[in-house]
Amino acid sequence: MSAVQSIATGTVPAPAASISSELISRSRTASNLRHGLSVGIERGGLFASVVAGALTFLQVEFFHPLILNCLLGAVLVGSLAAGLAALVGLAGKLAGLLLILVGRALVRKLGPRALAPGTFVRRVRLETVGWVLAPLFLIAVDRTKIPFLSFIRLAPPAELLMPTLILAGALLGVAFTRGVHPALRWSLVSLALAINVAPAGWLLWPGYDDYLVRPDATALAALPAFEFGDPALPGSYAVKTLTYGSGQDRRPEYGRDAALLTQTVDARAAFAGFGGINDTIFNLFWGFDFGSLPVNGRAWYPEGAGPFPIFLIVHGNHSAGDFSDPGYAYLGEHLASRGIITVSVDENFLNGFFLYDGDGKEMPVRGWLLLKHLQAWRGWNADPASPFYGKVDLDRVVVGGHSRGGEAAVHAAGFNNRLAPPVTEIAEEGEFGFGIRGVVAIAAPDGQYKPYGMKRTLIDMSYLYLYGGHDQDLYWMAGLQQYQRVKFEGSSDAFKATAFIYRANHGQFNTVWGDADQGRLASLLLNRASLLSGAEQRQAGKVFITAFLEATLHDRDEYRQVFQTPARARTWLPEDVYVTQYEDATFRGVNTNDRLGKLAQIEAPEGTAVAEGFTTAARVALPLCNGEKQGNHALDLAWAAGSKPLYTVNLPTGNLADWSVNREKWLAFSLGTELTDTTGLDVDVALVDGNGTTVVLPLWGFGTVPPATPAYLLKSQPVSSLLNADYYVKRASSYERVLQSYRIPFAAFAQADTSFDPTQIRAIRFYFDGTRAGQAYLDEIGFEG
Repeated sequence: MSAVQSIATGTVPAPAASISSELISRSRTASNLRHGLSVGIERGGLFASVVAGALTFLQVEFFHPLILNCLLGAVLVGSLAAGLAALVGLAGKLAGLLLILVGRALVRKLGPRALAPGTFVRRVRLETVGWVLAPLFLIAVDRTKIPFLSFIRLAPPAELLMPTLILAGALLGVAFTRGVHPALRWSLVSLALAINVAPAGWLLWPGYDDYLVRPDATALAALPAFEFGDPALPGSYAVKTLTYGSGQDRRPEYGRDAALLTQTVDARAAFAGFGGINDTIFNLFWGFDFGSLPVNGRAWYPEGAGPFPIFLIVHGNHSAGDFSDPGYAYLGEHLASRGIITVSVDENFLNGFFLYDGDGKEMPVRGWLLLKHLQAWRGWNADPASPFYGKVDLDRVVVGGHSRGGEAAVHAAGFNNRLAPPVTEIAEEGEFGFGIRGVVAIAAPDGQYKPYGMKRTLIDMSYLYLYGGHDQDLYWMAGLQQYQRVKFEGSSDAFKATAFIYRANHGQFNTVWGDADQGRLASLLLNRASLLSGAEQRQAGKVFITAFLEATLHDRDEYRQVFQTPARARTWLPEDVYVTQYEDATFRGVNTNDRLGKLAQIEAPEGTAVAEGFTTAARVALPLCNGEKQGNHALDLAWAAGSKPLYTVNLPTGNLADWSVNREKWLAFSLGTELTDTTGLDVDVALVDGNGTTVVLPLWGFGTVPPATPAYLLKSQPVSSLLNADYYVKRASSYERVLQSYRIPFAAFAQADTSFDPTQIRAIRFYFDGTRAGQAYLDEIGFEG
């Protein structure tokens, strides 16, 4: 078009230089944005890897102080990620160079376009791709558990934050690119902050508790409180404390400040250590190996002439550098004030970090060490130069433990009377023989060590299993299996009991462990809003543990009632739902549901059982919430609304002299609600004598029927599954089937009707409220006392 034509049409062509300048400007802007994006991703990837390393090694809690641990993790994981990113970039550039070399050979046939792929690869910042792939590779390593990279165990919060940190880096890289409009810049900055604040806020959120069931205050108020003293109150003794140990330990309380010295012990023939480089790290950290394990303990003891019974408690698995043994000081001081020497045993050197023994092969050593402590106390008790000369009653001993320590205590009680491999390699038969009367197992596992291939059975020994319904570590009631295996064969005065504390967790029985059942970082995924406070949980623990020890070591039998009717201890306990089981050596089972054959068959010869008005009446193996079995069968009874459900146990004709039934005995049974029934049950219990006299008593007069107790341990199952952290809590059900034991004195029936003859009982009846549909588990029907 000519100039005259342009003027005539009103169009003026832009100068060529102006068009070129605009294109160059756009190209530079696009290049700057690409560069900013690449740099942002790279810096975000580096920061994400450093944060992941710091968080992961903070969780390990191995080196001290913890800031050194964080720095070490940041350097190691950051360096690994940087190396991976560099390798990706180098491999990409080499691939691009190779493509160009191949392309040049093909140029003559394919033309200049043959160089395009190689030129593109060489121009792309492949380091950027590497910084995206490096964190993903770390996550993949954590998921696949590659053996030679097994030391990488990313903390779940790190996995949650890594993608958002990389994305934030990309946004910030673009935001601070030259030429970006200020409004867009601060919008991108705000978005970068928001996408990280949201997951961080969710991690710091404690969770929810709107699903919790509460105790029935009206039913509790109908029961009279116990008239004997609160076991959680201090006793009358002044308390002293000391520590004992090898004198060479790096911890001053067991080294230079130890009041009493003990000999180290050699455990190598039973468990040589963790193996390989782990042993090197172990020796450097502790200053000894498994050939010279220390016998270290913290003791609290009453001031007085004695002799006093003794209680040993040992912690379970926890980060080794975060010492667990001081965590039971509250219990030691309390029990000593009530006349019981209490020792918190140090076995931190058997605990895990990445030296964790997941197979539990060190378990027998844990139990054996408890007996080595008792040997030291035997020596001090016999030594006139010892402050404990003649002050220790070694015929009145209870051993206890928390978590893995709880199972260790069970094995210590077993080894005390009979050794089993591998302890036979480090002990002599008959060298122990202490008067161990009972075991206290707090949130304990079961069967990590099986002597002779069989789970341990306690015989003629008292046993207490204490468990939190919101245990977020050992999330199923494994100790119920041990409870079921406790046997009474002689004329023992022993008893067994369990105490379920609904809102208790795993760790708060120990002041060091606290509410972080999966470590301080992984526990950010746990639902902790529903928990009792640490002080409340330890208060409940003191009530049950002290009641057990008073009954076992001081022969205060009235304290057994705490496990028979926990509702009557309500003024001693924090507000919560408590479920207990109890059985002693006097129990004579009439219908325990363990008898094979037809449903009508019961333990009493010629006796029968009849279920009327039920839609379901069957013996079932009670499961735990993780799908395992409790080791116990119960009667599963279900009924429809408007029915009159009645379960009757008919006893044989004639008298029950061989059962020693009289006015001083008790009717015993266990009862539980259907899983999702959070309202409890309305039940009446009746006895019928030989004259046909029937006495019906409401169950609420002798104890409450606890409702079903749901527990949601994770804040979000989908998020935990996404982070590969749901293995912490893999439950088949949110409910645990826990039955409550009941004891109704025959005297109460005789008092209700003076014509009733408790020596001539012919039938036991259970009337269930059929106005609405329901389901119950009934078990362990018999006589006791």
